[in-house]
Amino acid sequence: MTTTRYKGFCIFARPYQLRVTGHWSVSLEIERHGRRQSFSTTERCPTEAEAVVRCAAWGRRIIDGRVPGWSVDRLRGAPRLWSTITQMVTGAVRRSSSSAS
Repeated sequence: MTTTRYKGFCIFARPYQLRVTGHWSVSLEIERHGRRQSFSTTERCPTEAEAVVRCAAWGRRIIDGRVPGWSVDRLRGAPRLWSTITQMVTGAVRRSSSSAS
């Protein structure tokens, strides 16, 4: 598996060889904050190396918002655990500030 980093995201190339034609798929996962999203195109490549390069290119285009209908918006937010911790700390500070008054 080949990993490419781009704008805070990890792009994991996951090509697989098609049994009938021998060509390679352009399939990938994009990860950020411990969350992943899978993408696959109908594009086929004659070699695994070419498919890996195409996966990285598609991943960058998806992250940049240049593939209509495909988005990584759900991966852009803060991780759930960090969000929960931040909310707990903020609430504790607010309660402590209001009781000190």
